[in-house]
Amino acid sequence: MINKIAFYFCLSNFISFFCLNNFTK
Repeated sequence: MINKIAFYFCLSNFISFFCLNNFTK
């Protein structure tokens, strides 16, 4: 369960970072 939460947290962080990268372009 904890692994799943950590995975989703990492995924959301990656997605948000990708979105910010797109906005700055």
